[in-house]
Amino acid sequence: MLNIQTSKYPFVEGDEYYTIEKGEPILSVWDDESEAIHDADPVQTYYFVLGHALWEKKLRFFRPASPENNQYYYSIL
Repeated sequence: MLNIQTSKYPFVEGDEYYTIEKGEPILSVWDDESEAIHDADPVQTYYFVLGHALWEKKLRFFRPASPENNQYYYSIL
């Protein structure tokens, strides 16, 4: 199942998410620093757990003129 989210950022403050760095999953909590990192690399793939399942979230449409309308798609792995 493919889901679409429209927002400036893929998560809101306090959400837990994972990234993969050097082959290892890194758990983080979304905050101001996460937003700065995302702004520098908006096409990064994120992972999160919902309902005992692992989900993947990626940027679908990047809208630099109106970033609040960015679209992310997410699906269960």
